Amino acid sequence: MLKINITLLATGLILTACGKDEQNDKASATKGDTSSESKDEDGGTSMSATAAAKDLVDTAKGAGTFGTLLTAVGAAELESTLRGAGPFTVFAPDDAAFAKIPKADLKALIADKKALKDVLLLHVVAGRFTAADLKGKTCVDTAGGQRISVAVASGKAGGSNIKKADIGAKNGVIHVVDAVITKADCTEDDEATPPADAEAAPPATTSPPTAPAAAAPATAGKDIVDTAVGAGTFKTLAKALTAADLVSTLKGGGPFTVFAPTDAAFAKIPAAALQALLADKAALKKVLLRHVVAGRYEAAHLISVSSLKTADGQTIDLTLSPSVAVNGSKVITADIAASNGIIHVVDTVIPE
Repeated sequence: MLKINITLLATGLILTACGKDEQNDKASATKGDTSSESKDEDGGTSMSATAAAKDLVDTAKGAGTFGTLLTAVGAAELESTLRGAGPFTVFAPDDAAFAKIPKADLKALIADKKALKDVLLLHVVAGRFTAADLKGKTCVDTAGGQRISVAVASGKAGGSNIKKADIGAKNGVIHVVDAVITKADCTEDDEATPPADAEAAPPATTSPPTAPAAAAPATAGKDIVDTAVGAGTFKTLAKALTAADLVSTLKGGGPFTVFAPTDAAFAKIPAAALQALLADKAALKKVLLRHVVAGRYEAAHLISVSSLKTADGQTIDLTLSPSVAVNGSKVITADIAASNGIIHVVDTVIPE
């Protein structure tokens, strides 16, 4: 499997999902009020997560304490995503949190768009999770495919302290953290946290390819085929592309987004069925083109679309809960750059 080692320096955004029934109950309880306040543990005021009329970006602007975060979101071109339908949960570092990063390091990070976007997405999980929803959870899957820890009982998220919880926005909820989250600290063996209600966190509508994202690896000078071959974990995929006469296509100008099944993914298909598929050129080409989308879709963009058209006109559906998946195939590594597109690794051959 292609693996990207990314230096993660900054931003506590995590986004998650609260059940519709609970939201309706809260709405009934407030009888249409547009604001609802309660005292947090340190005596500050926290707004009900279902109450606000502003989106996440405007809510952060109105607070007056997230100037650096807003600068970073703008530089990474994530503002439109965070103004989208969501819902999202944001674990947001305030200006004091960013001030803990050496100035030169912070300046360099903000100047590196790809690295910055990857860092921000480390802290983004689709859906709405209030503090109550996060109780008892240990990990959440972020929008960039990484996983961070949560421990609401001790007031922690990704190792940072939660200063204030449940600041409501119309498209999600903000939890303020006192430090920038610097690494994904949940392993593959840790528990993944599903949303409180999976149906409460649908992606937004389909939009054109412009750019979900992690930093581009050193293979960005190679085309998609050579990048996959160089990884050493896509031997079956390479064999299938050759059998289907698609190698020259994926060496072309593109750009393309490829959801690439690993050898382990193909191994889930019974051996006889796989051999039959490889021998049937028309059927094989249809299966493979289900994994190819015209245009370059990085991880940041995938969280804002609900479906994509494949290279041969098929429709594939994207879901975010409990993790990013394409027709049920889980994206296990995102944003592997190639000269003519981008690869997202999936754990299963995408079904119809």
